[in-house]
Amino acid sequence: MFHFGPFFAPWSEVFLYDNGALFQITENAISDSFPDINDAGVISWSQNVDGFGAGEIVLVEGGGVPNVIADGVGPRINAAGHLVWDSFLDQPPNFPSAILFYDGRDVKTVFADELSNVQPAINNNDEVCWERVDFSGGGGFGDWTAEIFLAEPSGIEILPSNTDTPQAADINNLANVVWDGSPHGVEMWTGTTTLTLVLDPKVGPPTVNDAQDVAFSTRDTTFVAPLDQRLYRDGQIFRISGWDDIENMIQNSRGYINNSGEIAWWWKPDGQLIPSGIRMMRLIRNGDTDFDGDVDLDDFIPMPGCFTGPVITHGLCECRFFDIDHDRDVDLVDLDYLMRNYVGPLEDCNGNSTLDLEELLTGAAADCNLNGRIDSCDLADNPLIDCDLNGRIDVCDVADSPAIDCNLNGRIDSCDLIDNPALDSDLDGVIDACCAPAPPTAE
Repeated sequence: MFHFGPFFAPWSEVFLYDNGALFQITENAISDSFPDINDAGVISWSQNVDGFGAGEIVLVEGGGVPNVIADGVGPRINAAGHLVWDSFLDQPPNFPSAILFYDGRDVKTVFADELSNVQPAINNNDEVCWERVDFSGGGGFGDWTAEIFLAEPSGIEILPSNTDTPQAADINNLANVVWDGSPHGVEMWTGTTTLTLVLDPKVGPPTVNDAQDVAFSTRDTTFVAPLDQRLYRDGQIFRISGWDDIENMIQNSRGYINNSGEIAWWWKPDGQLIPSGIRMMRLIRNGDTDFDGDVDLDDFIPMPGCFTGPVITHGLCECRFFDIDHDRDVDLVDLDYLMRNYVGPLEDCNGNSTLDLEELLTGAAADCNLNGRIDSCDLADNPLIDCDLNGRIDVCDVADSPAIDCNLNGRIDSCDLIDNPALDSDLDGVIDACCAPAPPTAE
């Protein structure tokens, strides 16, 4: 998700890039900016934003009608569709604002005081971080201090920083918080201490994923040089944007990183107000969907759940890694590409001259226990896994109807009783260990 145009301009509009396709979400005469989206396709953005930070929070669920939730700007959304944003309360000198939270039904205040609480981020556990800015130094925007706050179920705390101007915080699902700690560099709260990940006085706003990979921007030498995009991973720093951008004074900034390690960021010529476009570093799609360096049965097993056939499909999300030919579907052509690198077993266990993987992908054969083999072949190899002889693997019956395995041993209760009738001493057809204790009797 991104907006194009100055955030306060009436021609600023929201766009969605989805696996190779670009969609314009808004088209109106008011400003639409600061969009965010979760994996379920729920979208939020700010509309009617003015130059002082006032606006309205919009939420769209299931492709429905935009719904205004409350006043504010800069919404961030998590997997549950919960939102956080900051809401402007008053005028200078301190520009007081509050951090607000929407739980799908009600709007609640996370934090508010006489200072400027801005740029919140939220994780899937509803933990929220933000920066609180104090402009009371007397110099306006040029003389300020800040602190990074973290709100967890246990309470709200101020995170320690090596600078008095930390800003632009982000949080992952482990409650690791990163922020721009200039002039000291990129800092991260681990849950017990603050680490300096990147010792650099010129860094830009960082974002972090659940693997603790951090995307950030920095300048190569002096503050005159343009920003370029970097990646911090396992103690190493990688340059993402090219050297030619430095020579041509191209700015690369505001990188966002996902849990797959892919990064998207803005770029523009130096000195230009409005970004020219968005760049993306994405994973090469070669069938290695678990990213362990090979293409084997483990990579294939989730593929049938992503199968669409040759039909353009929006919102593939994590299934996009099975769209190996980038044509916005998951079909037999993608299986063919996967097979070119496949090192796992190739079987035709039922002898019908069709590769088992193809039958499983298209649904011509079932794999209810998700072991990458056709169920009928599993049953032929080991009839004992179908103790009730209904033609289906027992663990699949139990998965569909947990009540038939009351003692949670992974077998159907009726089979346990046939094998060992003593399990039902009162002959009521229920395993004794599953019976509720009899209520006490009055003396």
